[in-house]
Amino acid sequence: MISIKDDDILFLHSDPNHEDLKILTELANYPSEHDGKIVFIKEIRGQAIAPFTKARKFYFNDEGEWYTMDQRNVR
Repeated sequence: MISIKDDDILFLHSDPNHEDLKILTELANYPSEHDGKIVFIKEIRGQAIAPFTKARKFYFNDEGEWYTMDQRNVR
């Protein structure tokens, strides 16, 4: 598993030839372990990894769910 500090905002590429793909896969596969994290997807090349399907977007994790910053988290 990849270690990511709690206070990081990650700026990543979704690209099969880029090392960021491993981090995105980790974030997508284990969302409950990344509560409070923020990710910015710079660009997407090839197959996007759900839920990180939109380029040039911030995503945040709230209680194990990933949301784009333009989505509303209504409880």
